[in-house]
Amino acid sequence: MNPAELHLKATASVQLPGATAHTAAERLNLVRAVGVLSFSTITHAWVVRIAHQNDVPVPSGDSFQLIFQRFRRGSNFVGVEAGRTMHGWPLEEVMFTRPWAASSVFGGPDRYLVEALGNLLLGPTGFTADFVERVWRSLEWFRLAHLDGADQTDEAKLVAVATSFESLFDLPMSGKQVEFAKRVEGLVRDPDMGRDTRIRRSGKTLDLSLAGCWAWDFYELRSRLVHGDAIPSTAFNAASGTPHLVIADLVMRECILRELFQYGCFGSDIRQAAVKLNQHLAGIPQGPEPFDAVEFWLDWHLRFSRLHRALGWSTPQTGSP
Repeated sequence: MNPAELHLKATASVQLPGATAHTAAERLNLVRAVGVLSFSTITHAWVVRIAHQNDVPVPSGDSFQLIFQRFRRGSNFVGVEAGRTMHGWPLEEVMFTRPWAASSVFGGPDRYLVEALGNLLLGPTGFTADFVERVWRSLEWFRLAHLDGADQTDEAKLVAVATSFESLFDLPMSGKQVEFAKRVEGLVRDPDMGRDTRIRRSGKTLDLSLAGCWAWDFYELRSRLVHGDAIPSTAFNAASGTPHLVIADLVMRECILRELFQYGCFGSDIRQAAVKLNQHLAGIPQGPEPFDAVEFWLDWHLRFSRLHRALGWSTPQTGSP
């Protein structure tokens, strides 16, 4: 599914102006389609910048705003809504301007994310209602975290991104930091990833992958922010110097892709390639760790391990994608 197909299918049931009003379901589908395009385009730009070292611009969430406008047939007036306020203007006097923070979009969205999330949008009955709602809530918080208006701050963005993760993972009321680190470790995985430790408030040592350590540090920063601690600007970067917000985008991308791949939302071509590769390798002795053809092709297409290496989480291996 390409972005045009996603847009056409999401808007297929929307009525022409002056006919019947949009139903709540129609409006919701449009909002979610915009969330798909926002998430898949922003994260894809970071993949290109970090995995491929191509300095493409990363769009802001302001570039993906959906405007519902009321028109009445035969009337020369339009009702312009802004928040809770509506203004009536003659059509020849009103002008809709592009927000200053709305950056240009280069390169387009990640086709695998569009396919996966598009299938979730168009066929939600194949999944539990709780899972579907968690994904969409997560993407809406992600979009809000990437608005670049004059009132937006890195502090607010980081808390919004953390809330996006909380929505996706449905974290418990207590022990969120530990659970968050473990959920990230379970999804952002790599056989070559290093490990380190973190100290819990109880004094116990927690052994984690480096992705899990990042998640621990990220949630610690989030907790300090929401409790009003003064945070130096340097704390918004990981030890490698990469901003936590950038790493969070890449981690969220991998978490959602792996979750949706497990549900079969995308990747039929990847699974078919894995079957052919297993047939080709049949009878060839393997090493101590069994070869996973599905994981090999998933990583090849989605560049997970390349991103892990770029972030300093794993050791380069000869022949890795």
